[in-house]
Formats: sequence, structure tokens, C-alpha cells
Amino acid sequence: PGTFRYDNNDLSSPTSDFDKLITGTNMTTNCNWTVDMVYYKAGLFGGPGQPTGSAGFKSMGRNYEVISDPKDLQVGDIVHFFQSEVDRSNPDTWSDWYHVAFIGEVNKKEGTVTGYDGGSYFMQGRNYKWVAKIDSGKLHGTSNWSAVRITNLTQNCG
Repeated sequence: PGTFRYDNNDLSSPTSDFDKLITGTNMTTNCNWTVDMVYYKAGLFGGPGQPTGSAGFKSMGRNYEVISDPKDLQVGDIVHFFQSEVDRSNPDTWSDWYHVAFIGEVNKKEGTVTGYDGGSYFMQGRNYKWVAKIDSGKLHGTSNWSAVRITNLTQNCG
């Protein structure tokens, strides 16, 4: 943890290196490539009518269901973060994008969602999870976010 990085050892490929990445090869990743790798591996990216990458946040918001209320978040929702205030329900206002993660857990009983993150949060702290209170309206410490649902996954959580 900290500043140690494998900047020159290889970059992960979002379409093909998921297994290589998780088996311990020295590799640097980033937020959108992590989302992409997981979604390609799960068969949710790259097929006919499916997205090809999570960094295309505006087109995702125009082509898939936009989730603007934290109470509606589900496992599998892709969360985009912005430097400035946005109208979560309107992709035309989404600018100053800086980060992406996905919802990995929803606990209605505890009133929390857990984001899974492969960006600098993971790279610097070796922790890929962050937890947010649903009723706070903030995810990962900010209210400047919006989420996109590209598919409805079966929900088996609390």
C-alpha cells in the first residue's frame, strides 16, 4: 500500500487480462479498466447491444437506465463521479468526469451500499471496497455522482 506502483510492468487489458490480473502478475490498473474487466468477464460488455467501456459515461446514460436516487441502487450499477455538481438524472449535465466504480453490495437492513473500486483508492490503499450510507445521498464522499444500470441482475442481498 502507498506509493508503490507497477507503472512499467504492464497495463491490464479490459477485454482479455482479467485472469492474469487477479493471479498476481505485477500490473497497474485504473478505475475504468477495472470496471471494464469485470463486466467483460461477466459477459455484460462487448456483445451485441452492450457497452464497450465504462468511460463513455454520457453515452451510457443515454442508452441505459439512469439511477439518480441512492435508494434505487442495485448490485451491478455503474457509478460515475464528477468534479462539479451534476443533475444525476440528466446525462447532458454530466461533465468533469473523474472516476468510475460499481456497486458490489447493497444492504437494505444496514442502509448501506458498497462500491467496488479499482482506481487509486485500491492502488494506494489495497482496499477495493468503500461503504456509503444510502440516506446520506453521497457515494465515496461526494454527492456529484450518477449511476447507470446496463442490466437487471438478480439481487440476493440484505
